[in-house]
Amino acid sequence: MNELGALLIDIDGVVKRGSTLIEGSIEAFDIIKQSGVPFLLITNNSTKTPEQLSKEFEEKGLSIEKEKIFTSAKALVYALNSKKEYTKKALEGVLAIGEEGLLSELKQSGFKLETELTQGVVVVGLDSAFNYQKLVKAMRSIEQGALFFATNTDRTYPTEEGKLPGAGALVCSVVACTGKRPVLVGKPSKIFFKAALSALNLRNSNIVVIGDRPETDIRMANKNGCSSVLVLSGVTTQSELNKLREKPSFVAKNLLEAVKKLIY
Repeated sequence: MNELGALLIDIDGVVKRGSTLIEGSIEAFDIIKQSGVPFLLITNNSTKTPEQLSKEFEEKGLSIEKEKIFTSAKALVYALNSKKEYTKKALEGVLAIGEEGLLSELKQSGFKLETELTQGVVVVGLDSAFNYQKLVKAMRSIEQGALFFATNTDRTYPTEEGKLPGAGALVCSVVACTGKRPVLVGKPSKIFFKAALSALNLRNSNIVVIGDRPETDIRMANKNGCSSVLVLSGVTTQSELNKLREKPSFVAKNLLEAVKKLIY
């Protein structure tokens, strides 16, 4: 593998599981920081802001600046500003199904949040308070011409207690009742990759993606000609490796093992 240009490191299942740091994560970031290799923590999870995640890490003994954290909510804002059509519709109002990380990012970026119907934009992210009324509003808004975006289509996400339904489960319910497919702004979309590189102020040169999910992290790397490391600390198990459609450059037990192989 050529000299490292930068690391894009997934969060859930790689750095932490739920609110618990995965063993070796602190040492892994010590090695990364000492090496001087640029890095960005990336996540499809839009429920928390970078500030919240940074504080959560700090409380666990891991120092990560908020500027080093890039969420699918940030990728959404990048996407909405990337095309005149998207921007024009978003300025009509955004109906956001999601939690603070998504809502805060949209508000800070100057978009008006709607609580009822809109002809502007509907975006669906992970929302633990998702209910039938929110589904009805999303359906009717899309039927009236609103553009449909999804922060991600992950079926599940890893926690200390095991897997929980992901944003993809919510997105599928909106797809089922509208017949519309969303614009995907999270991994493995090219929008997310381009937005992440923009946040790092980098070009696509010798970038390595480290993640636990083949269909998002590894697929994004493969689509963009990057090297990748699949870690087994999240949703993927050893027994699934022979069945993978998206092949990583190599497999590691966890982030620490991956970083040692890449940097030492």
